[in-house]
Amino acid sequence: MDAVTVNAKLKLGFSQELVPLILSGKMTTSYRLGFKYDFLEIGDLIELENSQTKETIGLATITAKKKVTFLDLPQKFNESLEGKRKRLESYYKTSISNSDNFLMLEFNFLTNSTDSGTIQL
Repeated sequence: MDAVTVNAKLKLGFSQELVPLILSGKMTTSYRLGFKYDFLEIGDLIELENSQTKETIGLATITAKKKVTFLDLPQKFNESLEGKRKRLESYYKTSISNSDNFLMLEFNFLTNSTDSGTIQL
């Protein structure tokens, strides 16, 4: 197996409640407010992190990237538009308008990891 050095700059944080969904493979898409992560490219190896504990969840590769607005975001089952807005406002700690830009990032979860740095794949 090859050793891969992970660049700490290529890191996405996730709410603790989302970590089990990522680990189980049920969550493979993330929507990020604004274009802070627009530097990421398809094929980039990234580190996924629990935002509350700052622990590394594991590694993933970016498989798709697209710019969308709030109105383009999918809604969870039985979630109203205002419910979605309130949920995202609680994550981002800011108000969200219909025209706010989001970056959709799809990823392929590769491996669990508790250490950053060099990882055997």
